[in-house]
Amino acid sequence: CGDCGSCCVFCLLGYFGFVVSCGTRTQIRNKYGLREEPCSDCLVHFLCLACALCQDFREVKKQNGLMGAAAAPEVEEMSR
Repeated sequence: CGDCGSCCVFCLLGYFGFVVSCGTRTQIRNKYGLREEPCSDCLVHFLCLACALCQDFREVKKQNGLMGAAAAPEVEEMSR
């Protein structure tokens, strides 16, 4: 995911990592009042561990106000 070195560590652990990380996702959801949908936390982490870890990391950053607004791209006009 680029922002999170632990994503790579969990991926190296193989699918054992989902057992540990799905509990963390549940804690994040409970702390910030997020719903568990469209599937369970453990299922999300089992199906795509790296994606789930990055989602969790981004959600924590967002909830803590650490995500900056993306700057709009500059518009270039084509000359004729």
